Amino acid sequence: MQFGWTPVERGANIPKGVAPKRTADNYLQKSRTVPVVTPNAGEAGIQELLDELVGAWSRGDADAFGARYRSDATFTNVNGGFYIGHDEFNLRHEEVFRGVFKGTTLALMVRTLRLVRPDVAIVDLDVGIFGCHARPPGVQAGPDGALRTCLLMVLTRDSGKWCIAAYHNVWKSAGDYNKGPQA
Repeated sequence: MQFGWTPVERGANIPKGVAPKRTADNYLQKSRTVPVVTPNAGEAGIQELLDELVGAWSRGDADAFGARYRSDATFTNVNGGFYIGHDEFNLRHEEVFRGVFKGTTLALMVRTLRLVRPDVAIVDLDVGIFGCHARPPGVQAGPDGALRTCLLMVLTRDSGKWCIAAYHNVWKSAGDYNKGPQA
């Protein structure tokens, strides 16, 4: 998967203005609306990190999901909880993988990516959580049943690999479901 691709059905011939049914597995059609500003050198490594996150989520594997989370990183979850460190990040994800998000899949779509230095990137992602059988209190699902968040990550390149230094995630409001492409 390359940056600038969105989570819509691959090869679908969908009339303009009609939203396709979306799942975590059908997100590879080229989009003209996703702005990405990044040199190609860092792109592959960041995409590798995102692919690892998607795979780990789908397996419900908190250790793999947090494998590239720095020990001093900060984490703000969708409910506003603030945590510091790798252990807290993994613990919170173990809880949701055993609970409300058990058996779900994840789609990540890069909205913007900016390298502020060759070893520091800011990535703004649209997130789709698919297959959730029970919604967290107060959270609305989109028309396709997916839960959506906006995720902002600060990444640092450590020993040649991109790692998460900050992870700030918020639920999308119901009004945001009709604005632009989504994961």
